[in-house]
Amino acid sequence: MHFSLHSKSFNFHRHNQPTMVVYKEDIFEGFHEYAINWDEKQISFELDRKKVATFTKKKNADVEEWPFNQPMYLILNLAIGGNWGGAIDDSIFPVTLQFKYVNVYERSE
Repeated sequence: MHFSLHSKSFNFHRHNQPTMVVYKEDIFEGFHEYAINWDEKQISFELDRKKVATFTKKKNADVEEWPFNQPMYLILNLAIGGNWGGAIDDSIFPVTLQFKYVNVYERSE
């Protein structure tokens, strides 16, 4: 699994997006719990209640480098193939991406 941040300055077109790769043997078995915790200085990702990646804002980062303090959308998708994923193996179909639930919380101050 790849946990990445994409911005105008750091993205897959430039091949410079910050990414952490995590291997989990049973990732295709059952449901898993994912979490994203962020504030104005960092974003961390959790998998099954274990922190697996943390990205910290650079001291003088502008909005093109760190746009994550702005309103945003959360996109949940299953991406197959493409330049990064490579050729598509038709034997994997049909495939599904299922969500048991999605919760969004705002941290109280």
